[in-house]
Amino acid sequence: MKRIGGVLALASLAALAVLGASCGPASREDGPEAGPERMLRIGIVMETGGVSDMSINRSAREGALLLATEWKGRVEGETDERFGDEFTIRLTETPEGSDRRAVLRAMAQEGRNLVFAVGFLFSDSLMSVAREFPGIRFVLIDGFVPDLTAASNITCVSFSEHEGAFLMGAAAGLISLDAGREAKVGFIGGMDMPVAHRYLAGFMAGAAWTNPELRLRGRLTWAFLGRGSAAFANTNQAAYYTTSLAQKAGIKVFFNVAGAAGAGVVEAASRLGIPVLGADVDLAAAYAADPDPARQALAASVPASMVKHVDRMVYRIGRDAFLGVVAEGGYRKAGIAQEGISWVASGLPEAYADALRDISVRIVSGEIVVPPDEVAAEEFIDGLR
Repeated sequence: MKRIGGVLALASLAALAVLGASCGPASREDGPEAGPERMLRIGIVMETGGVSDMSINRSAREGALLLATEWKGRVEGETDERFGDEFTIRLTETPEGSDRRAVLRAMAQEGRNLVFAVGFLFSDSLMSVAREFPGIRFVLIDGFVPDLTAASNITCVSFSEHEGAFLMGAAAGLISLDAGREAKVGFIGGMDMPVAHRYLAGFMAGAAWTNPELRLRGRLTWAFLGRGSAAFANTNQAAYYTTSLAQKAGIKVFFNVAGAAGAGVVEAASRLGIPVLGADVDLAAAYAADPDPARQALAASVPASMVKHVDRMVYRIGRDAFLGVVAEGGYRKAGIAQEGISWVASGLPEAYADALRDISVRIVSGEIVVPPDEVAAEEFIDGLR
């Protein structure tokens, strides 16, 4: 794995331990839920796809495992992994069609004193359940609850996905340059929702930044698999869209933001010899570590990925809770500068990695302001023409 711009996908507990307060404040709170004198019991409720989603669910589990390893706890759920008896973490998936309120409420009633909800679709459910259990701390990843204050028992965590997507767009632009002036790039998203559109906006802008041909209308094609959470499980449709766009639109590189359904994107693109850029986790490393040789082979189709560090947020908030430091309510956002977003490019030429490194530095410095939505992206691209 190459080190890129001084930011590397999480590889060790040491890397997590130095994060400090970079992702937002925490406060000391006395009370029955705080302090190591009482057993800490963490719950992590994941969206459809579970830990096999090759996305934020997987990242949340990695954070849980690192926390359990360092602080001698036990992870319960799909697998029971025990490193000690100091605290417990329960992971549970929310199957398609399930009542999210009921799943969150069950976690609270079980006595979990810190509950993470992973995914935008938990926003309304978590707001409701948090009112029922004011003594429990809730952390919402990727969602939004309005009018929170520091005294709220909800912390909303969001990421600057558009910054990482800009880098993947830049990589796609460089790859497409090698494929000829008529080459196009493609985006496959899972559920059509606000978070996904941040990825799309950044990708559009980044592709246009490195390849002037992609500033022309129609050179970037995108598709979402659906408007409900079932989209994240629809690998067949993901494969169909990938194959269809490659054959009909001439797509030469894809950005895969389809969650668990993204396996269909990678498998279809691999058959066609088309590279795929990953989102949320180091997708090449994830495939390379799979016990199935057929899935291991897919790693070669993923030259680069942006990494969204849900793992770091789970680790840090959980570590602080174990030490008796309770997460402050309100809002936290993490981008490249805060080490909430990073990227890896083990399959790209070194010259391309150098270009991405330079772009990353310019994003952190503010020289490049990445557009967060499609309207802003179109304006950004117009400014490049």
